[in-house]
Amino acid sequence: MIYKFSIIIYLNPVLAKKVRKLQKNLFEVTDSEAAIKLWKPHFTIGSGIKVSEKELEGLYGDIKAAISYIKPFKIRIRDYDFMDDWTGGELRGYTQYVIYLKVLSNKKLSRLAKIIKEKVTDKGKIWYRQPWPFKPHVALAYKDLSKKGFIKGKKISKHEKFSGKDITDHISLAKENKDGKWIEYKKFKF
Repeated sequence: MIYKFSIIIYLNPVLAKKVRKLQKNLFEVTDSEAAIKLWKPHFTIGSGIKVSEKELEGLYGDIKAAISYIKPFKIRIRDYDFMDDWTGGELRGYTQYVIYLKVLSNKKLSRLAKIIKEKVTDKGKIWYRQPWPFKPHVALAYKDLSKKGFIKGKKISKHEKFSGKDITDHISLAKENKDGKWIEYKKFKF
């Protein structure tokens, strides 16, 4: 059996609830519902990785070793931004348009992303390549976001403000279930 994982960081429940409200508001304008239907609010920290069942323990060991010196740290999320050239749009069934919230990069977050890249994903088989340099974001609308929806969503969101804080204390492996929803498979706390 082959496992296909995304490497992500989930938002705390209070912040996730605020993000979900923004996603629902954008759905009303853009008709893009993938972010709502497929994911709990999160941001991606590493490339998507594929492993066989016999490689699972090795992946877990690589992740544990990579984060062994990481301590929980604060992140800030601020304001909307937009991509009309998202590289994930190269995946089958995905558009190139994304409306998202910016996760403000800091030294600790950048270090974590670099460690995951060097000690985990660069060693494995990749099914989705995380754009580099690392540009963390929380997707509000993506995958099924049309050009028309993107333009409408950008028009109403570009002057909107958002601010949130969180403590990053884990990374998670998420796996797509049979319904296409990405769910947490394993969490690694630090």
